[in-house]
Amino acid sequence: MSKIDDIRQRHAARKKGIKSFSGRQSETIKSHGTSSQRPDHDLNSVHPLFRTQSFIIKCMIAIVLILVVAIIDKQQGATFDQTKHVVQQTLNRDVNFTKLSSWYEDTFGSSPVAFFPSLTDQDQAKKTTGQGAKKQEADYAVPVSGQVSESFSTQTNGILMATKPGSAVTAVKSGTVISIENKEGIGKTVIIQHNNAESWYGKMDGVKVKPYEFVQQGQKIGSVKKDQDQERGTFYFALKNGDHFVDPIQVISFD
Repeated sequence: MSKIDDIRQRHAARKKGIKSFSGRQSETIKSHGTSSQRPDHDLNSVHPLFRTQSFIIKCMIAIVLILVVAIIDKQQGATFDQTKHVVQQTLNRDVNFTKLSSWYEDTFGSSPVAFFPSLTDQDQAKKTTGQGAKKQEADYAVPVSGQVSESFSTQTNGILMATKPGSAVTAVKSGTVISIENKEGIGKTVIIQHNNAESWYGKMDGVKVKPYEFVQQGQKIGSVKKDQDQERGTFYFALKNGDHFVDPIQVISFD
């Protein structure tokens, strides 16, 4: 065999080896590329609690309702007066935070974090065992220590109590504070909602609660404001059932 033939054979063998190595490398790259790709369903997956179509439909319904209310508000005539009245009553109606809290606890097993503080360990134990809480909530408690100085009337919608200045005022029943504001004739007033009822505490000073706070029966919510003579305090109290005020003396025993 000549030297030229020997060189040709070695060149052919080397070329064959290079092709074999290139083929194996290509297969390795393909296999890694296939395994590293994410499945199509992962890329297109949607959060199980979010439905795009349902969200869009709800947004469209909300927009339509807003447009309808705006159109009705701009219309004149007796035909639309009744509809306007119903819409205004609905918008002015207070949210029943007590029922909302009860529904939330029954559904999710705990108090709403954003609106209501969590129960203490003692209160949670009472709620779990059912001892004490139900018995305590059976009746309304007396809001302050004192004597009734002015009976209920339709003009005042409540009663006045003579007491010591700075006397502690407590919640007559568990509920949610829905308002703290100054009202004409009764000064700073705290309103607590109890399902369909409300308790009003007027002529207050040093309020210890905040709006949308859940309070327990007997919890201190503030103190009685001093009168001008500084020798006594006058406390205003009212009970509201639905849309009507009722005589607290018929519900609570002020002995």
